Amino acid sequence: MSSNVEQSAEQVRVQDSRQLTRTRRRALLAASAGNFVEWFDFTIYGFMAVTLAEVFFPPDSGGTALLAVFAVYGSAFIARPAGALFFGTMGDRLGRRGSLGRFNRSMQHRFI
Repeated sequence: MSSNVEQSAEQVRVQDSRQLTRTRRRALLAASAGNFVEWFDFTIYGFMAVTLAEVFFPPDSGGTALLAVFAVYGSAFIARPAGALFFGTMGDRLGRRGSLGRFNRSMQHRFI
């Protein structure tokens, strides 16, 4: 009888470890995909900086336009941790759903 209980306990542990491994793999895949997309976006923006400077700024400004494009590029690296600090704190207090709801409502007020 005790060997049946031990076998059952062992089967539960194996199933739990498989489920945990599957969950970790899915989390790793999701985090990797998000990181890849984010860095791909930043890389494309960096490579396109000269073209963006020519398109969105006056043609006679040259180097100033390129510096302005890189200033916008740099602001993304500052805004992301600032937003994470703000919305992370809000998410800890209100939960993920409450934080996202407040963010969505604040964006709706800007467009209305």
